[in-house]
Amino acid sequence: MPSHIEREIDVQSRFPNKARKVVKIVVSQEKVLKQREESKLTCKRKSTLAPGLTASCNHRIFINHNTYTDMSCVLPTAEEKQVIVVERQKYLTNPKNIRFPHKVYRALQETVKLGKENVFAWLAHGRAFKIHDYSRFSKEILPALLGMSNYDSFLRQLSIYGFKRLTKAGSGRSSSRALYHHLFLRGREHLLLKMKRSPFKGTKIRPAANTDDEPDFFAMRHCTNLMIPEIFEVTALKTKVENLQVVTVEP
Repeated sequence: MPSHIEREIDVQSRFPNKARKVVKIVVSQEKVLKQREESKLTCKRKSTLAPGLTASCNHRIFINHNTYTDMSCVLPTAEEKQVIVVERQKYLTNPKNIRFPHKVYRALQETVKLGKENVFAWLAHGRAFKIHDYSRFSKEILPALLGMSNYDSFLRQLSIYGFKRLTKAGSGRSSSRALYHHLFLRGREHLLLKMKRSPFKGTKIRPAANTDDEPDFFAMRHCTNLMIPEIFEVTALKTKVENLQVVTVEP
């Protein structure tokens, strides 16, 4: 039986046009084999990388959950009460005039009044919030209650203010993709005044999830809205009473 080269020469001598096609097919197959070998080599290189490096050879960064501090028992000062009342009035006139944490907090309060808790709401413990319907959130909540039009900008602001994300593996299905901050608690609006923007720019490396250190919020004290009427609504009422001018009518 003739070898591969002899068969190719025989075909070329009898059918020149067909021989050209055969040669082209052989060359293309060689290219495919080379590409497969190169891809295998690259996969081996990626698999042999150190565990502390990403595929791009950058140092892997993990989300640090150990810095969480329970601030639910911190009471507001008299100055903080007045500032919160002013921030609420600003939100009613124009949501764009207040800081981002106040926007998110007030939006979570408004979704309860509008009956849209199935879109954007606090979790049961009041220490984290979650977007349940991303499509409706971008159309109904983001422009109307947050004064924003771009969802990516919303995520960027969350990152700048230090919000962290929970995972299904670390906190369960109900808390999957929920966001939290130790100063962002339901009924503790005065803690928002302590939140600050990150002074440095990001590293362009997305931190990897750290499921082992995620806080168990359901085991902690639940944060409710009981502090809102006790602190802020009474303060607002007192301010209105002080501003009233008492007029006495003589008989």
